[in-house]
Amino acid sequence: MTINHENTGPRYESIARELKARIDAGHYAESGFLPQERELAGEFHVSRNTMRSALNILADKNLITKIQGRGTMINQPQKEAGEYVVLSFNISNMSPFVVTMLHEIDRQAIVNSGFILYIQLQNASIEELNGLRERLNLRRNIKGIILLGSYTRQDLRRLCECLSYPLVLLGDVWHEAERGDEFHVSQVVGNDYRKMHQATTYLLKQGRRRILAIGQPRNLIWGNAFYRGYEDAFIDFGLEVIPEYYCEALDNSQFPRDEFSGYVGELLQDFLSRPAPPDALIFPSELFSTVQYVAARNNLSIPSDLAVVGRSIENIRLTFPCVVTDPSEIIGEVFDLLKYEREHGGRIKQRRLVGVTWLDPIQEKA
Repeated sequence: MTINHENTGPRYESIARELKARIDAGHYAESGFLPQERELAGEFHVSRNTMRSALNILADKNLITKIQGRGTMINQPQKEAGEYVVLSFNISNMSPFVVTMLHEIDRQAIVNSGFILYIQLQNASIEELNGLRERLNLRRNIKGIILLGSYTRQDLRRLCECLSYPLVLLGDVWHEAERGDEFHVSQVVGNDYRKMHQATTYLLKQGRRRILAIGQPRNLIWGNAFYRGYEDAFIDFGLEVIPEYYCEALDNSQFPRDEFSGYVGELLQDFLSRPAPPDALIFPSELFSTVQYVAARNNLSIPSDLAVVGRSIENIRLTFPCVVTDPSEIIGEVFDLLKYEREHGGRIKQRRLVGVTWLDPIQEKA
């Protein structure tokens, strides 16, 4: 404590200045409260009336608030809420993946003292991006931009040239079969290879061999990763993969839920009616909660001995094992990258791979 004892005014004013300096320096930040009035009076060797006068000065400046039964609380300065812009592109409807991600982004934005501004892009043309830049320039406190959806390398180049805000891509680059060494923005990527490898391995250990896997098209990065995980699991067991049992489902983001259910239903019907039907199924449960939903929608009979493993992005109630990616971990990495980019004043271009979790089926209580 350094109190100026020169005759510069009443003692309580100098005490108020000292307490304000301590508050500004974060001296009481951990508790959020000043010591008790009696304790402060003893520390400064003044009467409680003098100390009360000093505290009244701080209260008049809205630096502290006296709370009955708790003490004197320090009023934390109000921070201007930050804005996190979510840009979606090539998303024709709100798929379960998009809805799940938006909910989690919104939740973590609030934790980070902010809120989200959701904007859909139509074609990512130069004209549209210039209009977007003008719109964002009118905002007061943009903390970063989250790219949700399917972007090509050309799209990303345009975005980087047009926007100076921190940018993070949630997912992979569109129309690419492999992840290249060159990338233009930071990315958070789900471990699709690990999901499929873990699911396939689980079924192979049970002696299953005709494993039908519904994955993404192999000409896309995530479909390529799905297939390699599926194939490598067979190789690890010294077995040859049956390529036709890896089914390339269309990208579900382009279809309404019921339409895609019909597509998957027809696919299952075809395989289940074959002379050598699959003895196991790796199912994209992130599209629907259970295989039974698809079966009911399409009048299918799912064999009771068909072993099922799901792939999902969220911890939903399942009647079969599932390999999941935790949305909170995905979005946590996104916000961490945005913060890191703000602190370092430029594009850091990191790629972070999110792990997967194995979930056993949740048994319904009798």
